[in-house]
Amino acid sequence: MASANTASTWDEWLRKQLPPGVGYSWANDNLVLELEDEFGLLMVTLYWRARYLEMGASGGSGPGRRAWMPPGMVGRGWRERLLQAAVDRLREAKAELEEGLDA
Repeated sequence: MASANTASTWDEWLRKQLPPGVGYSWANDNLVLELEDEFGLLMVTLYWRARYLEMGASGGSGPGRRAWMPPGMVGRGWRERLLQAAVDRLREAKAELEEGLDA
């Protein structure tokens, strides 16, 4: 983050965009979304500059081998689409965990 004003602007935007129950933190200028439930904590890292996602909380400054770019990351609105793809991936991971425990 460049400054406190920039951080607060991003924080305001995120609070409006994120669904209830999804938290976030910043790590190396990357956004880490967090979803905690009875199974534990699920996280996905958003690399804003590269427009990539990666499961887990990454400690690095750039995408790792398991990172991917969701479709539609070109043009206006890519931030909203990237954020939505990350939220969708968190929900998918939670559903996969629940299915694994039911099996």
